[in-house]
Amino acid sequence: SMGNNVGANGGGVIRLNVSGDATVNGTISANGGNYWYCTGAGGSLCLSAKTLSGSGIIQADAGNTQGNASQTQASSGGRVAVILTGAGETFDEFGDSFHAYAGLNASVTPAVEYGSPGTIYLETATDGAGKGRVLIRNLPDAKVGGHNKPMLDYPVLKRTPSPKEAKDATFVLENVFDINLVADAVMGDLYIKGTKPKIYLNGHTLKIRADRHDIFDADEEARWAAQIIPGEDAEGNPGKIIWKQGLLLLVK
Repeated sequence: SMGNNVGANGGGVIRLNVSGDATVNGTISANGGNYWYCTGAGGSLCLSAKTLSGSGIIQADAGNTQGNASQTQASSGGRVAVILTGAGETFDEFGDSFHAYAGLNASVTPAVEYGSPGTIYLETATDGAGKGRVLIRNLPDAKVGGHNKPMLDYPVLKRTPSPKEAKDATFVLENVFDINLVADAVMGDLYIKGTKPKIYLNGHTLKIRADRHDIFDADEEARWAAQIIPGEDAEGNPGKIIWKQGLLLLVK
């Protein structure tokens, strides 16, 4: 029993180590539970296999609510990690059927998104350990509820020195949410799809361990100003981005 209107359970943990080929034609799910008001957060799902194919879905979504939109508390998406160990293997045979979406208020149309997205980590043997892609995205057609867009703090753990677990990973941001830097951070590379995601530097330094390139899929110059927000630290210094070759980019 969950008691008196406490809310739904989270998605739990799934770990699958497949020594050979994996075929997924159904759904592997670590979704949080649905509820009228407070929903369960997405869980943690890790799959390791030589190859991956099929027409299925691998997901760790937050639960959805059915209650009054002004009273609901939908949760955030979970964590999905899929690692291919076969030499030369890619995700082409499975497609893009991975998600860790935020919770929705499903009682309105279009659905209203309240939580932050989770993360999807995809790695191949060619990438190497820790050098895969981190996909962060919400549903493309959901509108945003509450007072602000969903915001994901990064690095997730506030500690000194700054966490370096993702220092070689390529981050791909898509759809409605913002990243909020809470400390200096390191990424292997960065791409932003669409005009909706924003990065709030808050006076911190974001180091990108790649050569300088266009990070947006169109309108590069205009979107730098609109979607990269420098902010200031306690001493009034603006946030900045530093590329691999030492190129310092101050965001205006």
